[in-house]
Order: sequence, then C-alpha cells, then structure tokens
Amino acid sequence: MNDCERKLTVELHSLIAEFKSFRELMIERDRLYSERDDGNKERVAMAFAAAEKAALKTEEALKEYKESANEWRKTVSDLISMQQGSGKGMEKLWGWLAAAFVAIVAVIGLYMRRL
Repeated sequence: MNDCERKLTVELHSLIAEFKSFRELMIERDRLYSERDDGNKERVAMAFAAAEKAALKTEEALKEYKESANEWRKTVSDLISMQQGSGKGMEKLWGWLAAAFVAIVAVIGLYMRRL
C-alpha cells in the first residue's frame, strides 16, 4: 500500500467513525423527541380532562346561582306586592336586598374557592 492509499484509508476510517457517532446521536435525539411527544400527549389529555371538570363545576355553580336568584326575585316580588305603599315595606325590601346581596357574594366566594 502506498502513502496515498494509506492516507485515503485513514481518512475513510475517520469518516466512518464520524458517521457512526452522528448516527448514534440521531438515534438518541429520536428517542428523546419520542419521549417528549409521549409526555406532551399525556399532558394535553390531562388538560382536557381538567377543563371538562371545570366546565361541569361552572355549570353546577351557575345552576345553583340561578336557583337562588329566582328565589330572591320571588321574595322581592312578594315583599313589594305585600307592602306596596308602606314605608315599612321599603325598609324590609332594603333589608332583603342586603341579605340577598350577601348571599350571592357568599355563593360566589364558595364557587371561587372550589376552583
């Protein structure tokens, strides 16, 4: 083997070794990206489940709020019809309005605490 052939052989072996290390790096990167993708899929599924759970809680809280608001409206309507024209009726109405406001704030506070 002459000098030129030896240099080419050494260079070829060097390139083959570099190619093998590059190939190993690519395999490792592929494995890491696959793991990351699997993790992302799992996190997205968990996020969708949490969003669905939050939507159900919101729906329940809204239903409770509407029920209490309807009760409040009925009470106010009854008070107005019973005490129309009386100064005491207006005082009672303001008392009921204040109590209803506190009840609504309490319901909202409980709802926000659940989230």
